[in-house]
Amino acid sequence: MSCRTLSSIRRLCVLSFGAAVATLSLAAAQAADSGASVRVRYDDLNLASDAGVRVLLRRLSGAAHRVCDQPGVRELNRLSVADACYHQALANAVVAVRSERLSALYVATHRDRTS
Repeated sequence: MSCRTLSSIRRLCVLSFGAAVATLSLAAAQAADSGASVRVRYDDLNLASDAGVRVLLRRLSGAAHRVCDQPGVRELNRLSVADACYHQALANAVVAVRSERLSALYVATHRDRTS
């Protein structure tokens, strides 16, 4: 691991643990008109660890589903819009966190959507 990477991780840890309440407002492009968003807390996670990053990705994924899912919808075009909304919201949230580890995990687990 390079000194630059360690410096980035240290800076991220200081930001994560130094904040009283770190939140991420996750809003999907489709839901933006309605103002739908979900706050995802991650101040309790160690983003320098693989386990912490995995937990955060699960939280972000769940939040994206809550914002974008359309329960009871069976129309293919609306399901497709909800799916695109979910993937865009999750990608935006991952970028907003600014964590190299989180980004790497996202790419590894969502290859079909990142290539």
